[in-house]
Amino acid sequence: MGLEPRLPVVPETAARTVRLAVLGTLGLLAVGVGGNWPWLVTEVTRLDPAHRVLIWAGEGTALLWVLWAGLWYGVLGRPPRPTGLGRAGLVWVAVTLGVGMAADVATTALSAYQEAEGKGRAVAAVRAELTDGRTSANGEYAYVSCRFQDRQGAWHDSRIDLQLVGHRPALDVAVRAGQYPIPADVTYDPEWPPRCWIAPAGFDEHQPIYLLSLCGLLFQGMLIVMAVAYRWKPDAAAWFPLEMFVPVWGLLLPLGCGAVGKALLGEF
Repeated sequence: MGLEPRLPVVPETAARTVRLAVLGTLGLLAVGVGGNWPWLVTEVTRLDPAHRVLIWAGEGTALLWVLWAGLWYGVLGRPPRPTGLGRAGLVWVAVTLGVGMAADVATTALSAYQEAEGKGRAVAAVRAELTDGRTSANGEYAYVSCRFQDRQGAWHDSRIDLQLVGHRPALDVAVRAGQYPIPADVTYDPEWPPRCWIAPAGFDEHQPIYLLSLCGLLFQGMLIVMAVAYRWKPDAAAWFPLEMFVPVWGLLLPLGCGAVGKALLGEF
């Protein structure tokens, strides 16, 4: 039996391109997560456990695809197809990306439904207080922890993002001064108490995580079209495995833009 022929190594310029793409992706991940960290912590706290698993499984799998591309093409030097994927390959790419996007659509719709239903059945906590937190650089927002007692007597801990306008004046003043613990009025979803809101809420105060998912879906849709169009090319210019980066870039682009916007406005 003869040995299998050794796969040719990707030229160093091509491998370097993949490595740079992976490093750029990880850099954008760091900027996006770091710049939105207080908001992300609040939103993850509000999600029920099953929904958390769905989100982290999807985004974790997408990130693993990027790391695999970096290892396979950028480190080990394995060659991608020297030309475009061809009709069969493109069908596979379109189907897999489409299935992933459909799963994201379902998760986003579920998140929006749970938020609306939870707010609709929300009831007032018996007692509540803001226990800790900090204000944003511009002093217009606060990221706070809260503790409240439900109508069955149980205590719950959660997090709330506040726009420091439209509440009781004493509350906004106390939050800005850091005078914790601060008595507060809180409503909560009886089916998942960590999903809670300050009462009365400020105008456009809460930005639920499904809004990020919606933006991600828009970017992802555009990137899927770009990836299919790019990989359709029959020439050697279409070797880059763009389809492996699309799911992560679709989320990181709006997340990174949001982080930059918050930094410029002083909302971090």
